[in-house]
Parts: sequence; structure tokens; C-alpha cells
Amino acid sequence: MGLGFRYFIPAGRSPALWGHGLLAPAKRDKMDHATDANSFLVDGVGLWVQRLGSADFVGRPAVFLDRDGVIVDEVHFLSRRGDVRLTPGVGQAIAELNRMSIAVIVVTNQSGIARGHFDWTAFAIAQAEIRDQLADAGGAIDATFACGYHQEGYGVLRFADHPWRKPGFGMLQEARRLLGVDFDRSTVIGDRVTDLEAGRRAGLSNGTIVRTGYGDREQERFAEARERWRKQGFSAGVENSAAQAIQRWAVGQRAS
Repeated sequence: MGLGFRYFIPAGRSPALWGHGLLAPAKRDKMDHATDANSFLVDGVGLWVQRLGSADFVGRPAVFLDRDGVIVDEVHFLSRRGDVRLTPGVGQAIAELNRMSIAVIVVTNQSGIARGHFDWTAFAIAQAEIRDQLADAGGAIDATFACGYHQEGYGVLRFADHPWRKPGFGMLQEARRLLGVDFDRSTVIGDRVTDLEAGRRAGLSNGTIVRTGYGDREQERFAEARERWRKQGFSAGVENSAAQAIQRWAVGQRAS
């Protein structure tokens, strides 16, 4: 797969785990996800890549979704299965994207890893629960990318402005490399200005901020960024939820 050329490896860490565990069934036993969590760390430390299923998305559009506050209710440093709650209607909306053969890609900053609030095993368990709840609604994620680095992190996870951490666009760039999705027909949905800025930097032409999670608190910053983005050729909208954002975007896709 040639994964190593774009990753930033902290000193003293081996890239021996690169390429291991990237493909995984869409639904597996929760304990399996916990025990093999490290196999999804493409740099062995703080960059998570998990491809789910084997659908071919080369040349297809993608919806890039933030996780916390967008797919699931905002929980301060989500790490427990029992705290996972999908935002209203998101499972059904994702299921519609699946039926349209549109890649559903999660791109999430996880500073809780760097700060020591939880580890990748806890992240894997929460991810498994999210996938199970989505499956109950008929939906499925096609790939997850997560960045565990942060400028206030501990040890090797202390890394300011890592290119994968949004508003950097490294996760989106790697998703395109791995899945072959068409950025020209793709969109990004998040609850922070940094989510949409990552999409703009990656070369997407549009995105949506939702009012769930941090979205309401971001509206002033969003209004300022929106005008700047408009001049840069990036259009941004506002919806109450990820489900509504997906549904509105999907209507345009069907009409095109």
C-alpha cells in the first residue's frame, strides 16, 4: 500500500505496524476491536486508519464527517461505550449514502489520546459501538481516520499543528489516496470551523456546519470564515444536524 511516505514519525518509534490491520469487517466483536486497536495505528503512535468493507469508491464522491458532536452527541472526551448516542436521524441518512455508493468517511481529531484521558483501546471500543448503532439503523462507515496528536499532549504525542490534525487536511488527503474518492464531488460536515477549513484546504468546494455539538457556539466564527471562504471559492452552509446536512447534499447529488 506504500503508506509510509506521508507520515510523521516521532523520534524513537518504529513504523513496524504500517500496513497492518487496515482492512476490517464492518461489524466485529467489540473485544476484537479492543485487542487489535494498535494494528490500526499506521505510525505506531497517533495516526489511526481503519478501512471497513471492500467497496470500490474510485472516482466516487465522499462525505467527510466529523465524529463528536456530528455523528454522535458531544461527550467530553468520549471513551465509554455507554456514552455513545447517535445524533437524530444520522443512521438513516448514512444508510442512504451507502445506497448511493457514496463513501462515508470519518475524520476526527482525538486530543484526548495525546492528553492522556483515554487510549486507543477505549477509542476502538467506542468506534465499535458507533458502528453497531449505525448498523441497527441500516448505515455503515466506510473508513475512519483519527489524529491523536496535540500541542498539549504528553511524550511522543506532543506535536503542534500536526498535518493530520484539522484544520490540517492530512486525513482527507490520505483518504483520497487510500480510497480514490473524487474531491471535486465531495463534501465535509462538521460542528467546528476547523472541520470545514480542513475540507477547503484539501480542495473540496463545499461544506456544512451543524448546530449540534459545538456548532451553535461556532456561529460567529463561522460567519466570519464563510465570507472569506466565499472569496476563495468554497461555499458553506448551516444545518441543524448531520442528518439534515446529508439529506440536503444528497438531493443535489441525485439531481446532478
